[in-house]
Order: sequence, then C-alpha cells, then structure tokens
Amino acid sequence: MSEISQLSFTLRDVTVALLREQNIKEGVWVLGVEMSIVVGNMGPEPQSALPTAMLQIPKFTLVRHEGEEAAVGFAVNAATIA
Repeated sequence: MSEISQLSFTLRDVTVALLREQNIKEGVWVLGVEMSIVVGNMGPEPQSALPTAMLQIPKFTLVRHEGEEAAVGFAVNAATIA
C-alpha cells in the first residue's frame, strides 16, 4: 500500500475539528478566513513585469452564529458533534 501524500478537508471538516479541539459543545459556528492581499508589478525581469496579486491567509477564526439556524451550508451546530 502506498504512503498517503495528500489529504483534503472541507470547510465543515475543519470547523468540526477545531470545535472538538477547543471543546466547544454548543452554538452554531462557521469558519472564518482572514486574508491579506498584496499587489504590485512582478516578473523575472523588469521588462516582463506584470500587475500581480498575492493572497496571504494569516489565520482562521471560529465565528459563532447568532441564531438557531445555520447561516451557510458549512455551518456546524456544536451540539450535534459526537
């Protein structure tokens, strides 16, 4: 059997894992993603530089949704996690 070299997780999977890690057992939660964008002219040589954007993801945040119903499809009700 070959060695696993890549694993993928949905937003819901990551939200559930973080709720378990933080021992959160109530409320409806979603995963927030903080992003920063940097723009400039970039290229291997100044003559071939083009407008470029780079996206940084410095952190993820668990955000509690106020209300009983899920705000989005990947929201997780912590009370339903085993």
